[in-house]
Amino acid sequence: MAYKQFEITGKCNLNCETCFNQDLIKHLKDIEIENVLKKVSKGDVVYIGGGEPMIYLRIEELAKRLVEVPAEVVISTNGTIYRRMPKQAQIQVSVWTLNPELYKKILRGTERQLMEVKENILKYISDENPVLLNMPVYERNFREIISVSDYAYLLKTPLRINPIFPANGFLNSSDLEKRIEDSVFQLKLSGRNIIYSKTKQPVERFYLTH
Repeated sequence: MAYKQFEITGKCNLNCETCFNQDLIKHLKDIEIENVLKKVSKGDVVYIGGGEPMIYLRIEELAKRLVEVPAEVVISTNGTIYRRMPKQAQIQVSVWTLNPELYKKILRGTERQLMEVKENILKYISDENPVLLNMPVYERNFREIISVSDYAYLLKTPLRINPIFPANGFLNSSDLEKRIEDSVFQLKLSGRNIIYSKTKQPVERFYLTH
């Protein structure tokens, strides 16, 4: 078993101010499905990202064929676009905030897009996909941890919280990381299903730039 991440497209419908792929996605090309499949072996954990992977026109076919390998499929999405996925595919939706004004500042998205995120999460839950909410945290959205945790608890979905990884001129101070850890600890004490991830999962990464 190996952990492999495929950035399948450079297209994205948001412009997050902390995007760790901001420079790279300007050059990313769509990856052909066969080029993904030939790098995947039985039992691999395959992370699908971008850009925004739900923009990739053949995402449903790619996910289905990866499940047939069989591989464990994890799709990381901003949640604004719904695509019906195989039930075995885990959908990880980034939820930075539920506040429309803050959503506009952080992701440069619209209030309508934030509503679509909430609607699409419910669709994936209804489709019986395993759903995980992912909350990258930095100074701007630190105070949103409680409301996002409440939302995940209401949906009965796990919530992963991590300090943002240094990118685009943003990083977290040790003081902020300590405050994040304290918040996570208190949430866990209250019985919340919280995963705290301080470092990136080591993966073999694949993308196409030419």
